[in-house]
Amino acid sequence: RQYAPYLHLHRVRRRLRGTWCGGVTGEVELELKPAVKTSSRTELAEAVVVDAATAGLEPGESVLVKHSKFLQRREEVACPEPGDFAGEFQTTMSVGTHPGLRKCLGWGYEAAEGGVVRPFGVMEWAPHGSVEKLPSQACSPPVVQRVARVMLEVASHLHSKGLCHGDLKAENVLVFRRGGDDGHGWQFKVADFCGSSAFTQTHADHPLVAAHDAQARQRLQGILSSDPSSYFQQEV
Repeated sequence: RQYAPYLHLHRVRRRLRGTWCGGVTGEVELELKPAVKTSSRTELAEAVVVDAATAGLEPGESVLVKHSKFLQRREEVACPEPGDFAGEFQTTMSVGTHPGLRKCLGWGYEAAEGGVVRPFGVMEWAPHGSVEKLPSQACSPPVVQRVARVMLEVASHLHSKGLCHGDLKAENVLVFRRGGDDGHGWQFKVADFCGSSAFTQTHADHPLVAAHDAQARQRLQGILSSDPSSYFQQEV
């Protein structure tokens, strides 16, 4: 409360030009709040939409803006790969809508000095953070089952689109609405496609996919125990 009158001084208005929902290209004016999370590669910040008539966003709507801390030359970003920073947002927009997927609202490159650009993405804002941050008392069995169901449905949807998420974990499942201990009222969505890759025939032939009987499942125990942290194995 002591510093509340001064918080507005740290907010910055930016006009970002990018590709938005529906393939529309145009500018959006956002008021960025102080960063909510930073890493060695990215910076996340909540923002409020000021003007976005061309992008189909509503003024006053809260969104998440993800900036790369790495600058790139324009010629390097013409065709981003799925694992690239910008490729993550292209991938999210290309797999279609699903109630268990956080929407990517737009992405683009913010111009910087010296002929370089800084990639950015704009996504739905998750007001309650990630499942990883939920207090243990909120994680009743019905709630956990609901989280697991969303992860399974999203994985199935992505695989049908030829994509493997590659990083399914509690940190990447976001809480959009909280509910009761019986599991009703909760809304979860899967996010973060920076580890995604094409779902190839190699994935389809993986022993975890091909296991249809008890003997096959027994043979899988060695695979799982050798690398239990493999997010791909967990996803499949």
